[in-house]
Amino acid sequence: MRSKHAPNHISSLLGEMIQNRHWQDRFELHEVFNFWEKAVGKDIAKHATPAKFRGKVLWIEVSDSIWMQQLQFLKITLLTKVNKEFDSVAVEDIRFQLKLPSREAAEVARPPSRRPGAAPTVEDAQRFEQNLEEIEDSDLKQAMLRCWRTLFPYQGQR
Repeated sequence: MRSKHAPNHISSLLGEMIQNRHWQDRFELHEVFNFWEKAVGKDIAKHATPAKFRGKVLWIEVSDSIWMQQLQFLKITLLTKVNKEFDSVAVEDIRFQLKLPSREAAEVARPPSRRPGAAPTVEDAQRFEQNLEEIEDSDLKQAMLRCWRTLFPYQGQR
């Protein structure tokens, strides 16, 4: 038995969904990711990249605070350039945030740690005790020491 309805092509279904949910404006906003380097130039694009939209606010990840300050001075110019690229949708504001270091870079910068589950070494204990000396609050210092001893019982306890 044959169905009364012929199957619809997925492109027509997607087109209808985009239209019904009014997503076209969102798609247009995200076009900024494609032309960012052209709009701001290679030098700025090396240090500042579009990260996300929150409503009609474009968030830019910036490599460091010096670039962030410089881009604050250029904010109106950047906003004008970005909005010239759109016909029906306007970016209302641009905000800057420092780019977080990648997880791999953070792990490389961290000193080597002991194996998970391994008992602390004498160096671990000494380093912990040195760090405790920097804490002025005696209650906090004692709580940290109790936590350390509970998690990592070792022979050299004082």
